Amino acid sequence: MWVEELSQSRATGVEVNALTTTALSALYAALRPLTTTVRPSMLPSDPSPTQSDPPCCPQTHHHYSQDHDIFNIVAASSTILEELQEKVKEMEEVLGVIEEELRQKEEELRLRCELVGVKDQELCLADVEASELNSQLQARDAVLIEKNKEVEDLNSALASLRQQLVITVKEAEHTHLSFHANYQKNLEALKKRKAEQITEQVELS
Repeated sequence: MWVEELSQSRATGVEVNALTTTALSALYAALRPLTTTVRPSMLPSDPSPTQSDPPCCPQTHHHYSQDHDIFNIVAASSTILEELQEKVKEMEEVLGVIEEELRQKEEELRLRCELVGVKDQELCLADVEASELNSQLQARDAVLIEKNKEVEDLNSALASLRQQLVITVKEAEHTHLSFHANYQKNLEALKKRKAEQITEQVELS
């Protein structure tokens, strides 16, 4: 907001300076013919007529009155010019102060812009770092997804192996029981045959 006020103050100062210069130029141009035509040194020291003045004709009195009016105009114009010059000087001083304030505000604005530029650069670097970290996280997520898929495949293979192991264990138990039964049967048959052989040998002897 103060940037807009700064611009408005500068514009106002320029407009006032331009208007003052234009007014002085116009007034000087209007009064210059009077000052060049009639000068105070050309008029009498006491413009008011007295009783000791010699009588004059109406035409001479008319010229004298006209010269007196011109003298008053020139004197008033000189006073006005002096006052205007003082006002212009005061306005120039005020404008100088305003311009100095504007220069200081421009310098502050430039420094703020530099700080904003530094902040923008830092934010840009932070955005780049965040983008790099995001890319790394996305790559890690992709690796984790791949690993999870591999783990799922391994779990499926492990489940199949477990099922095969259970079947194999059951078959082994069945085989073991069958082998044990055959072993007992064969053992009993062998014992019986041995007993018969011993009996036969005893009888023969």
